[in-house]
Amino acid sequence: MSALARFEDVSMQGCRLTIRRLRRPRPDGPVAVEIPQVPDADALFGVLLSANRPFLGPMVCRIRFIQSLTFQSFKLLVNGPDLVPATPRDLPEHEADWLWR
Repeated sequence: MSALARFEDVSMQGCRLTIRRLRRPRPDGPVAVEIPQVPDADALFGVLLSANRPFLGPMVCRIRFIQSLTFQSFKLLVNGPDLVPATPRDLPEHEADWLWR
């Protein structure tokens, strides 16, 4: 079953999700999260730590990732797709060198 979620409090080890979903998921159950902005990335697998739903509000879930996030996925989740360039710019070698930045 899939649902759209909003990421909050993202870290390399886990995150908190806000989900509009009717059924309550099973605690300690497996979770697979896909990032739609990264077409080649595999799903992020994790374990559901807690799921709370206030009255007439969205469900808040805490997830611990089984493996740590890659840095590219972490940047995308924290900054959003607008701040991460899709392709690196073609810079001359002297401008692309990390020592000069």
